[in-house]
Amino acid sequence: MRVVGLRYIDFSTGRYGSGKKFQGVCLQFESEGNGTIYHAIFNAKLDRARSSEKGRARSALPGRQFRVTKKHAFYKFWLGVGLKLPPRLSSFHDYMGKLKPLVLTGEVSNEKNKLKNNSIRLMVVPSETVQTDKPQTQAVQEADNWHTKLPYKESTQGQYLSTYGPDQATGPVDYERSLKGNADSSKSIRWPKTYEELQRQSVEDWLLDYQGSGGKF
Repeated sequence: MRVVGLRYIDFSTGRYGSGKKFQGVCLQFESEGNGTIYHAIFNAKLDRARSSEKGRARSALPGRQFRVTKKHAFYKFWLGVGLKLPPRLSSFHDYMGKLKPLVLTGEVSNEKNKLKNNSIRLMVVPSETVQTDKPQTQAVQEADNWHTKLPYKESTQGQYLSTYGPDQATGPVDYERSLKGNADSSKSIRWPKTYEELQRQSVEDWLLDYQGSGGKF
């Protein structure tokens, strides 16, 4: 029986099998569907390969440390789920947390809730699920980016025309001409004077401009 939606929970090390003769590492998984706990036991070495400052060869590794070689099933499992190898094959215990984000699937063996080691792999998302989301995503992007398709010149010109209406900066006649698509319509619009021009303008000139605009600025 194959179970899906498996999430890695934790691991432990110990001796397994008849007479507890086999060293190994046990991984626990929880089913997202019903919360059932499954496990898989991989062969691993729990003693030191050689003598060092930390201990003599064949002495027990501390804590939950274990080591494997490229021939071990755990090594193949790690690569099979797409994870990067740690710096040393004796430091997997420091990187087991990388399994937690993964959603896995596996086959149950004859032993209760025990998974077959070579059956554990990543779940594959159906391609139809991914394709269904694409049209909607594309439509949202087109709606959000619609205004960026307008040329900058047209966009800025439209902003000026909407800001300065017939009652501001130009008379009604000039404004109507600009809306009729006259190629030189921008020249007929009398824009507000700059700050420097207003400073140089005399009171009489200012009154003439004020009267010429119908008493409106």
